Amino acid sequence: MSSSGKLEHNSDFSLDGTLPSDVVRLREELADLSDRHGKLDAMLRDAALRQRFGADPESIAKAKDDERNHLLVLDRLMTRMRAVEAKLLIRRRQYH
Repeated sequence: MSSSGKLEHNSDFSLDGTLPSDVVRLREELADLSDRHGKLDAMLRDAALRQRFGADPESIAKAKDDERNHLLVLDRLMTRMRAVEAKLLIRRRQYH
């Protein structure tokens, strides 16, 4: 078990416990995407709060534009995360 409390599944990929380089790369990419997702989520919350509590119509309109742009990025980010997760599942099945 890792320090984050998640089970490590290295044995799913090889008998000697080492991971193939493409699996390592995919896991690193997924971790990076997850970090970016967290930051983007905070930016979306901020945009929502600025819309709700904005002092003037211009700042509220800017917050709406920011939210729209963040949602577009979020859509691409989530699509990429699903693709990376699918690739990891495919690789895991290749070893079983």
